Amino acid sequence: MRAGRRTPWGWVLLFFIVGAFAGNAAGTALSKLLPLAARSGSLGFAPTSLHLLDFVQLTVGFHVSLNVLGAVGGIAAALLARRFL
Repeated sequence: MRAGRRTPWGWVLLFFIVGAFAGNAAGTALSKLLPLAARSGSLGFAPTSLHLLDFVQLTVGFHVSLNVLGAVGGIAAALLARRFL
């Protein structure tokens, strides 16, 4: 990174997401050959509904499942983005 430049954190986050997605796909594809790649963890919360009066209902939920290669791919992509952007 050049001196005096700020890190574009939006791009770093985007690169992390794309790297994690590609790593998850690779981990799923290689899970038969590399059993460690099939190990995964989950993070999130169950869908929750909020009823406002009788005509509006808002449902919010979030779930992320990341395997080993997904984590490695996301971290590597974020580090590369931080280095070269």
